[in-house]
Amino acid sequence: MSVNSTHESSMLNHRHASSQDGDSKNSRPGRSGGRSSHSAREFKRILVIDDDKGILELVDELLSYRFTVLKALDASTGLTLAASERPDLIILDLGLQNQSGHDLCRILRERHETKHIPILIYTGSDDIENLTQAFAHGADDYVVKNAKPRELVARVLAKIRRLEETAETPDVIECGNLVVDSSRLETTVAGQTVALTVLEFNLLRYFVLNKNKVISRDKILDAVWKNAGISNRTIDTHMVFLRKKLNGFDHEFSTVYGAGYILKKMDPAINGTSIAAPEKSAAKSKK
Repeated sequence: MSVNSTHESSMLNHRHASSQDGDSKNSRPGRSGGRSSHSAREFKRILVIDDDKGILELVDELLSYRFTVLKALDASTGLTLAASERPDLIILDLGLQNQSGHDLCRILRERHETKHIPILIYTGSDDIENLTQAFAHGADDYVVKNAKPRELVARVLAKIRRLEETAETPDVIECGNLVVDSSRLETTVAGQTVALTVLEFNLLRYFVLNKNKVISRDKILDAVWKNAGISNRTIDTHMVFLRKKLNGFDHEFSTVYGAGYILKKMDPAINGTSIAAPEKSAAKSKK
């Protein structure tokens, strides 16, 4: 999906014409500027899937100074690289020609080897329905292509930084009938595994670590998104999906109007029926 912007064109004009797009062998292990002898293994890997060669080159130009950038021009190559290279982050275009970016996002989430890789949507449209569908299929965040390049860089840095910081806190945390395991990036409710995106996992974990506390949107932004320039609407959208996915959780996310959110023990008296065995209750009512 092409983007005609002056700042992008100027950055691409000085690129070497010898780059072979879509070939992972041309990924560059970061630019050290001659000041470091770091090997390619020490650089986090970013996989970019986009059918626009210009976009691939733009992202490569923006990120290759500190990341190894892998590039794929189509969904098939992207899936292959995601499975074989296990990148730390995937940047995905929704408008791929041969396969919907939404479908590709869903497939990445379904496969065991790629389901925990964060997915950042890089799209030419900020249509809310389109983005909501992407979040439903497992996307973690998005950047519109006509935004300034530094916004994309800021989002990528925030995602990578969050992944690195997650390992510094306790691996297994319990909250009622919910267990969050950071070492495996797994969440269970009453012993049943719940499929969460990386961002949803980090968002849930932050609330569990701060349960019974009112958390403002600004604090959520700083802790989970690292002030990456997102709107309150993005936070609210992720909270909606998180609530739906945690069906059966004996705690609830309550909105404190004008203040933020709070995770607290669910009160059966207020919520009507017991959380346990909702299907059995429904069966009795039919009789």
